[in-house]
Amino acid sequence: MQSWVEFLSRPAAKCPKVERLIHCLRQQPRAWLYIEALTLTVAIGFSDYITGYEVSIYPFYSIPILLMVWVGDVRLAIVISLLSTIAWWAVDKSRWPRLFQRMASPLGGRS
Repeated sequence: MQSWVEFLSRPAAKCPKVERLIHCLRQQPRAWLYIEALTLTVAIGFSDYITGYEVSIYPFYSIPILLMVWVGDVRLAIVISLLSTIAWWAVDKSRWPRLFQRMASPLGGRS
């Protein structure tokens, strides 16, 4: 049994669980990887909508993007990043519709 310090100090590349995960992700078809990243994006967007504005979970939108960059294709990572941006915008717009109305009007929402 090794201590936590020894476990955390070794590089991630030497960790057998991480190696297995990377191997499994690289062995599956790119379409499945894209579907997984898309599902993660939708789940994070739904979680962001449910938690409300009190809890900020916007850094979690980077997980599917990093997944696609790491083991997928850069072009698909760009698509996932655009979809993550749209999901984040839609959730924020549904929470604060008056803020977006003010930003869209030329007078800043003043009559």
